Amino acid sequence: KGANASTITSTTHFFNVSNNLTVTQGNLILQATDADYTITNDLTVAANGTLTHSVNWDTYGKALVVNGSIAIDGIFTYTTRSTVWMKSAAAETVRTGANAASAFSIFLLNNGSFTASGPLSINDNFWAMFGSAGSFHTSTQTVTANAGVLINGGTVFIDGGTLNVTNGIQVGYTNGLASTINLSSGTLNTDGVVVGAAAPITATFTHSGGTANINGALTIFPTDAYNCTGSPVINIKGTWTNNGTFTPATSQVNFTGTTPQSIAGSSFTTFNNLNIANASGVTRATTTTGSTNVNNTLNFSGGLITTGSNTLTV
Repeated sequence: KGANASTITSTTHFFNVSNNLTVTQGNLILQATDADYTITNDLTVAANGTLTHSVNWDTYGKALVVNGSIAIDGIFTYTTRSTVWMKSAAAETVRTGANAASAFSIFLLNNGSFTASGPLSINDNFWAMFGSAGSFHTSTQTVTANAGVLINGGTVFIDGGTLNVTNGIQVGYTNGLASTINLSSGTLNTDGVVVGAAAPITATFTHSGGTANINGALTIFPTDAYNCTGSPVINIKGTWTNNGTFTPATSQVNFTGTTPQSIAGSSFTTFNNLNIANASGVTRATTTTGSTNVNNTLNFSGGLITTGSNTLTV
């Protein structure tokens, strides 16, 4: 943008940038709906700059495509459900910055190895990946997804920092690709986790360290798995449904809800350390066909477990 310009608006025709696009000040507004805006390399918005992308994805199916890294230190904003799509096959970084007004609407990732380089906020769907291989790393940053995380191919690594998710995490997509989430350090805060989908896929939640705070339900589909190694911590406030495989290793599972919870599913569930910290109690669901085992310690720190006609083995 020129030094004297406060606003530049692209309304009629898209444009492509063959190298880097930098917004140093003022507001660059992208509104053309005839094709994707494509940046061959990096997108940078400096501290005094604003980039507004206002092309409705649901109506036009057009995106802001970036094939390099994204560094937002000013503001990225939108006035409709727009899409930012990173398509690089290389190692790239991305951030929306510390300004609370800066966030992507829909955010799609394909093929590359993407790492958060600062705070990253997504207010609509976060697809990581979008029908391809690739990876996304939280690193030491805070990543906030306010309308769910959907993984269709590749791996999301929570390897430090915090991943905050509202509207749940879907690991694997119907008729999609093998998908993985890997929590090794840091914290996951979410209101639900679904591992797998109705149509046959391979979905895996690998948990070797850090803490998963699931403030809702955990569901594991048949042929899919939640595999612990080492001694990670799972705090869950909703229903635990295991129709696939849960590998406990030396993990700690705490039922911490404030309303009645249940352990359900068609598969045997073996916990390592199990703590009931819910005054409303935990019940073995009557539809559960597999037994429940505790390999190490069963602790009642704030509630009881009701087995009914089912078996709990310690």
